[in-house]
Amino acid sequence: MSHTAPTDPPLTRMISPREHAAAMELVRRVRRGVPAELWRALLFGSRAGGEGGPGSGLDGLLVFRALPPHREP
Repeated sequence: MSHTAPTDPPLTRMISPREHAAAMELVRRVRRGVPAELWRALLFGSRAGGEGGPGSGLDGLLVFRALPPHREP
């Protein structure tokens, strides 16, 4: 089953298709290793605010509903 979300139009103005593909691959890899339901995948920082420059990285946050007790920080 695919969990690919539709691309948000404002997102396509902030990151390139290649960056989007890399971010989605990162999300897929983390989801395979974390036994919990992914609730949200968010971009933040200067790129998400539309103010990033050529040297700006992508900042991401993955929020899971509940982690098993042995995975809690």
